[in-house]
Amino acid sequence: MDSNDGDNKRHLMNYMNYDLFLSDIHLGHPLSSNKKELINLLERNYRNIYLIGDIIDSWEDSIEDIYNKHKVIFDILNRLTNVIYVLGNHDPLVMDIHKVLPNIPIVKMYKYKEMKNNKTFLLTHGEEFDRVWMKYFFLAKIFFPFEYVITRIFKISIRDYLKKKLGTLSKYKGEKYYDKFVKDIASYTLQMYSNMADYIIAGHTHYAYIKQGKKSTYLNCGDWLDSFSYIEYNVEEDCFQLCGDF
Repeated sequence: MDSNDGDNKRHLMNYMNYDLFLSDIHLGHPLSSNKKELINLLERNYRNIYLIGDIIDSWEDSIEDIYNKHKVIFDILNRLTNVIYVLGNHDPLVMDIHKVLPNIPIVKMYKYKEMKNNKTFLLTHGEEFDRVWMKYFFLAKIFFPFEYVITRIFKISIRDYLKKKLGTLSKYKGEKYYDKFVKDIASYTLQMYSNMADYIIAGHTHYAYIKQGKKSTYLNCGDWLDSFSYIEYNVEEDCFQLCGDF
């Protein structure tokens, strides 16, 4: 398996031998952007598209408001017949997602075997191995709506601000801590799921990342708030490409 830093120069190629993996678009979040690039991506003729959680972020806006703001994206997804939606921790209830994406299968976790190369895939958003999230979920229910209001008013990200301040005060300890946090989640995921699949593809951390384990490979899609990243998988060559601004 190979992995490369991707770009968007292959716009004329045939994508029918490629699968697309996306996570953490957060439609509804005030910092969710780059909609034109996302539309271009979804309109490519990928063989399959896998949405790996936190595609919709309903912690502040209603599902109806999110749909009205991003109708073009929802309309494209509703026209496609090759999409699987894996739930994330910011996604609304399944019944609410079905209001705007009525024909797309929605699952908590998705496992399948690629018949062309006999490789097994396990798709999970990944919050189950975020110990901070699992322990302080009740605080997140307070923090995220507050953060969204501040972001809308002042056009700043509280999380990015705190991360920079931590780095300034402690010689980038904040960035180093987050790097360790992300890699720990990747390690926990490999420990738990390595016997279940050859490739484990996740999101949640907003950190595009690949980690090779003893039995399996962990791949994280990144996000569409900062890095605008995604994963392409060449089915014929059994090859991944990690694409985005990172």
